[in-house]
Amino acid sequence: KNNIGDSWLTSFGGYRGGKTFLEDSGGDDVWELADDVARIGKKGDKILGREVQSRQRLIRFDGNKIHATKPFIGTRYTVVLFTLGPEKVFEETPALVHHFLEHVGFRPPSIQVGEH
Repeated sequence: KNNIGDSWLTSFGGYRGGKTFLEDSGGDDVWELADDVARIGKKGDKILGREVQSRQRLIRFDGNKIHATKPFIGTRYTVVLFTLGPEKVFEETPALVHHFLEHVGFRPPSIQVGEH
């Protein structure tokens, strides 16, 4: 919703399956929705795209297009990087998220109350 640019993802862990589906009008794969998904489609809708293996690889994709994880068995961890849009999004980020980001080494900008 607020993504303004390329997204990147990688995955790791002890799992089988779990490819990443990326919407792509020139792709060779079709994903049929098993259920209704808000803002995407109804059960049975088919989406054209491509499946990519993200295990221990950095995948670049348009996060504003439909993307999903295919079924997998085991433990799968995924890291997704993306750029937030307007500053207001950052301002509305919960304090707990700000604290976590600072704890793991990120330095988010300070926001003064009433500053716009």
